Amino acid sequence: MGIVWIKTKIAPVPSQITFRYLDTSVEKNKSLVACDPELYRILKPLVDREMRTIANLQTSHALPANTVYFDKLFDFRDIPLDDRFRFRQDWFRGALNVLQDTDMVFFDPDTGMEIPSMKRHRNGGTKYVWYDELKPFFERGQSLVVYQHGDHGAVEQAIKRRGRELRDALKCKRIWVARWHRVQSRFYFIIPADEHIARIEQAISWLHASPWCLGEHFSVSEV
Repeated sequence: MGIVWIKTKIAPVPSQITFRYLDTSVEKNKSLVACDPELYRILKPLVDREMRTIANLQTSHALPANTVYFDKLFDFRDIPLDDRFRFRQDWFRGALNVLQDTDMVFFDPDTGMEIPSMKRHRNGGTKYVWYDELKPFFERGQSLVVYQHGDHGAVEQAIKRRGRELRDALKCKRIWVARWHRVQSRFYFIIPADEHIARIEQAISWLHASPWCLGEHFSVSEV
């Protein structure tokens, strides 16, 4: 697996309310521990000790040892406007090269995928990934998982719209979305390469029957 951290300048630390779901003194939160006790044991101290950084996560052994990371800073506020397109192209080309031997790539933009009101060369453009930046990974046979912050307004319509746009841009056959239901709404779009569809279906069936979904932390549906 490969991970593309679309890492912008350091942002303010979220309020502790963001992490209330980790408090096991609340009965409902105990079911989260049951989802993956080892993962919980590894990650909770990073929050408790205010060590919640990409660098600490990468060295925490929370993810498989063969996970490949691309975590080069993605920020161009000090770069002239005319040079920003080339900066983006070079940055994503670097990610493409580093992750060339991985089967699946997870993209973690600050906010999510492109929106009409944001241009990619603007300062805020670093918080988004554009569909044509995902396309080279998918076209060479890699499955994708893309983070999307919860859209304001009608959630179901927003998910369907994203699904249509991804299909148009990537020409993919299947798309699922995993929805995180605790505290803040978050989505993970799962876009399998053709040869990975059967494996992804098996993984999603397992997820449906796991404490992650049975405990109402996640839900997964095809788009």
